[in-house]
Amino acid sequence: MRLRLFLLVMLLGVVAFAGSPAWEMAEHFRTLERAEVSASRKVRLQKWMGEKRPLTALVDFSQEEKSRETEQSRIVVGEGMILAVDKKSGLPQWLSFDGGGNLLANHACLCPLWELRLIDAAGQVQFIGSYDSMVECRELDSPLGMEITYTRAEAVAKVTIRKAAGAFVRFGIMVDNCGEKLRFDRLEFPRLALLPRGTVASNKCVLPWRRGRLRPIDEFQNCQHEEYPCSSARFQMTALYDAEKKKGIYFASEDAEGHEKEFLQTYVPAYGMFIKNLRCYPADRGRPGNAVKSSFTCLLGTFDGDWFDAGQIYRQWYLQQHWVSRGPLYRNDTPEFLKHAPVWLRFYLRESKKLFPESVLNSFNRWCELFPNQKIPATLYHYAKFREPENKPNYPVCEYYGFCAAPFPGLPEILQDCTSRGLRCSVFLQSEIYNQDAPENMELAPGRKLTSDGTVLLYLNERGICCRMSPVWQKRSEEMREHLIKIGFTGFYQDTFGKSKPASECFDIRHGHGAGGANTDYRAQRSFGEASRKQTKAVNPEFYLGGEASCECYVDLLDYKLNAVSTYPGHIPLERALYGDYILSHGRVVSEEYTASDFRQIGFDFLEGVIPGRFFGLPPEDEASRKYLKDMVGLTEAAYDYLRVGRMIRPMEFAKPVAMMELMKPQKMKTEEWRNTVYRSYKDGSVGIAVFRFGEGQGENSLILPSAADLEVPKQSKIWRLMPDGKRMKLGSMETQKEIFLNLPGNGFDFFIIQ
Repeated sequence: MRLRLFLLVMLLGVVAFAGSPAWEMAEHFRTLERAEVSASRKVRLQKWMGEKRPLTALVDFSQEEKSRETEQSRIVVGEGMILAVDKKSGLPQWLSFDGGGNLLANHACLCPLWELRLIDAAGQVQFIGSYDSMVECRELDSPLGMEITYTRAEAVAKVTIRKAAGAFVRFGIMVDNCGEKLRFDRLEFPRLALLPRGTVASNKCVLPWRRGRLRPIDEFQNCQHEEYPCSSARFQMTALYDAEKKKGIYFASEDAEGHEKEFLQTYVPAYGMFIKNLRCYPADRGRPGNAVKSSFTCLLGTFDGDWFDAGQIYRQWYLQQHWVSRGPLYRNDTPEFLKHAPVWLRFYLRESKKLFPESVLNSFNRWCELFPNQKIPATLYHYAKFREPENKPNYPVCEYYGFCAAPFPGLPEILQDCTSRGLRCSVFLQSEIYNQDAPENMELAPGRKLTSDGTVLLYLNERGICCRMSPVWQKRSEEMREHLIKIGFTGFYQDTFGKSKPASECFDIRHGHGAGGANTDYRAQRSFGEASRKQTKAVNPEFYLGGEASCECYVDLLDYKLNAVSTYPGHIPLERALYGDYILSHGRVVSEEYTASDFRQIGFDFLEGVIPGRFFGLPPEDEASRKYLKDMVGLTEAAYDYLRVGRMIRPMEFAKPVAMMELMKPQKMKTEEWRNTVYRSYKDGSVGIAVFRFGEGQGENSLILPSAADLEVPKQSKIWRLMPDGKRMKLGSMETQKEIFLNLPGNGFDFFIIQ
C-alpha cells in the first residue's frame, strides 16, 4: 500500500521541493519559533517577511449562506459557522461564528497548518508539511466540518476541523507514515495564524505559565514556549483577548492523557497576526515507521470577557476528567491538618554548613511559640550525611540519592519528639535522580533513562536519572519510602514529580512504555505516583504526598504541590480559578529577613489561599512582624471555607484607578497596588472577598459590589468584615450598599463575607 501511494505521488509530481514560496515561509516560521535564534535576528526576519512576502489579499467570506465549492475554495456553512479552505494549499482562509469577523488567515501569510520533523535511517532531519502537498477537501456531517487530506511521498495527513458546541471548532489530525525507515519525531499542529481582536495595545495573551500569566501581545515578537506537562505549563489553555471590548479567541488542547506538548506563541507585526502553535511528539518517535494517531483534539473559538471567562471554559472541561476523582478539597481525603496548616516550614541539614538535627528542634520550638497547639507541616532536605565530591560541582548533594542511607545521628529521636508536639515533617525524596556511582546503586542500571540512540541520560551532565516506570526503580523507591517512615517522617516531598520535559523522556521500551513520544513520561509518572500513594496511605491516611510545581494531571495523586516560583511579571490567579479548589499549594521561599518584599510575597499566597512558606529559618522576632504573621494566619483560618477550600469566582473592580508598582524581590516585576480575589463557599454558597494592598503608606479605595443576582446570593444578604480572631463586624446589606470601603496600610490585608 505504501509503495503504491509513493509511486502515485511521484507520478503526479507533487513531492515537496525547496524554493517554493510556501516551503520558504514554512522555514521562516520555523526560525521564528526556534529558541536558539537571537531576538535581533527574528526582528530582521520579520521585517524581511513583511517586505518580501506581503500578505495575500484576504478574501471576504462573511456573506456566504450555504456550503459550496469555487475554483479556489471549499466552503462549509452551517450552525453559525463559516469555514473556507484554499483547495490548492489546504490552508484555512476564513473561520467565523455567528456573523463575527475572521479568526484564521493561514492562507494569507502561508503559515503551514501542520508540519512534521522527520528523521531518516542515516539520522538526517527533514521537514514536511501542508505546503507543496496534493490536497483534497471534503465536507463532513455530524458534526459539521471539513476533512483535508494532504498526500505526499513521505506521508498522508488527514486534518479534520469540526463544529463544536457554541462558537468553537475542534482540530484533529492523523498522519500515515509512507516510509518504513522514517521516524516521525515532532509534529506542529495546529499552527494557527490568528487575527487578534481590537488593537495591539489592547490585546492580552493568557498563558498556562506557572500559576497563570497575562502579557501584552507585543511582547511575543520573540516566540514564547511553554512545555506541558511541566512546571512552565501546568494546564492546557491559552487565550487572546481585547481588554477594552472584552472579545477574545480561546485555544486549548483537550487531552486527558498527559501527552507531551509545547505551546508556542509569536506575534508578527508585519502581518498583524498572532501565531499559535501546538508542538506534539508522536508515539514511538524513537522507532522507524511510527505514525500520528489523533488521541486528542484542540478547541478554538471565540468568547466574551477576559482571562477569567476563558478559564471558566477550560474548567468545564477539566472537571469532567479523572484527575478530579477524589473530589474538591472541602470534602476529599486530603489530611485535615494540612488543609488548616498555618505555615509551611523548611529544614535543611548539611554537615559542611554546620546544619545538624538540633537546628530542626530549635526552629520547631520557636514556631510552636508563635502557633501553639497546631499541627505544622514541614519539608526536610538531606536526612543523611553525604560526601561532596569536587568532580560533581553541578549537583554535589546527590551522593546518597537512590538507596536507604543512615539518618543523621539524633534525627529519629528529634522527629519523634517534635511529631508528638504537632510537627508533621515530610522529607525530600528524589523521584528520578540518583547517584549512579554509589556501590549501593549498581543494580539500578537497568532502570536508567535512555535517549532514542541508546545513550544514558544524565541530569546536569553528571547524575543518573531513572525511569519512574522501570520496575527496579519502583522497587527501590518503595524500599526508600518504607525506610524513611521508620525514621519518623510523615510525608514525602517527591522532587521533580509532576512535571515532564520532552528532552528528558525515556526511550527504553523494556520499562513497559513505548519508544518515546506521546505520553511516555506521563504514564511513567502516573505509575510511580499511584504506587507511592498506595503504599504511603496504607501506613497512615494522614501521611501526605507532594510534588514539585506539579501539573493539573497529577491532582488526584497528591495532597499538595510546591509552587516553584513565588512571583513573576504578569501573574494572575488562573490556576487557582481552574482547579485550586481540588489541591493545596504552598509557597516557595520566605527568607529570615522579613522585609516588606517578603511580606508582599506572602500577600500573593494569601489572596489565593496558598499555605504561606516555605519559611527557611526562625520566625520573626519583632512584635510587629509576629503580629502581622499571626493575624494573616488567623484570618486565613477564619476564612477557611473560602480561601483554602472555596471555589474562586470573578474578582471585583476597584472604584479608584489602581496604579502599577514595582516589586524587586524575588525578581523585578510590576503588579497592581491593590488586588482582590473572590470565593464561593461550598458549604452554603456565600461569598468571601480577600483584599491585599501591595502599595506603601496608607491608602484608600473601594470595591464595587456586583448585584446580588450576579453574585448568586440572596438580595437580603448581609456584608461582614471578618477579623483574624473569627469575629465579624457588620457593614451593611446587599440591598443598600454598592461599595465596600477600604483603608489599608502598605502590605495590609482584609477579608469580607457576603452571607
